[in-house]
Amino acid sequence: MLTFAINPKDGSITHVSTQPSMGVYPAYVAIDKAGSRVIVANHGNYDPSVRVVKKNGVPEIEKVWDDGTVALFPVRQDGTLGPASDVAILERTQSVDEYSQRSSHAHSVNFDPSNRIVFACDKGTDRVYTYRVDRAAGTLTGGKTFPTAPGVAPRHSSFHPRLPYVFVVNERESSLSSYRYDVNTGDVNLVQTVPTIPASYTQRSSPADVHVHPNGKFVYSSNRGHDSIAIFGIDEATGRMTLVDIVPTQGSTPRAFNFDPSGRYIFAANQGTNNVVTFAVAAASGKLTPTGAKVEVPKPVCIQFATL
Repeated sequence: MLTFAINPKDGSITHVSTQPSMGVYPAYVAIDKAGSRVIVANHGNYDPSVRVVKKNGVPEIEKVWDDGTVALFPVRQDGTLGPASDVAILERTQSVDEYSQRSSHAHSVNFDPSNRIVFACDKGTDRVYTYRVDRAAGTLTGGKTFPTAPGVAPRHSSFHPRLPYVFVVNERESSLSSYRYDVNTGDVNLVQTVPTIPASYTQRSSPADVHVHPNGKFVYSSNRGHDSIAIFGIDEATGRMTLVDIVPTQGSTPRAFNFDPSGRYIFAANQGTNNVVTFAVAAASGKLTPTGAKVEVPKPVCIQFATL
């Protein structure tokens, strides 16, 4: 985990500190609303390590996979990270795919809007996890595990800004799920799962990112392969979703996208074509319109905004 200082005059960054991420291949990082805690998802390798053990004096080869972990870090007053204050180790099991799901793979982790619940997606074992944050002790407590449908591979999540819903993209199924969660218990219940690509599209596609619009009326998912962003209206009474539109991202492999702080624009990061494309967002309908603005960026995979 690297900390960088941002120069407010020109946006340049300078490395100032490093902490171990407490896992292999960190894939996602989130900061709580108070700016006092950072949470990290450590994905782990797909391939195992090999060690030799003796059982009853007979040598045997044993394969060992990396742990998928969720690590919590305190933010010091100078903005750097202290050592991890707690680490949750995801369940050591497997799911249906013989390569990508032989072990746990924590692909994302987020704080809920109350800063009381941490929500983690494990695409390796088809599970989502919730933890309560004990802010005084700096620990993750009351961990709960919720299996998803086998083989869907839950990847990224996004919380509704006001209501107790969280939305999860499923990497191996090209679908988006909505869940109701209880901030008091950490319990999660599936509301609905919908496809993110047209039924007529038969080539390989894999959802990557998901974000709820700041107004809470719409949720968006990116599709790698179909190379698009799917838009769904949210029924705020139930958490159910209705398809609004599916819009090409004007590039390939949209690994990530995000709203600007105003919610007026979406920036789509097309990893395969090395560009970021800007779309205007219609707040009333949720629809996207290309603005014509594009910027060349080598293999963009994440977009975040800093207000200086």
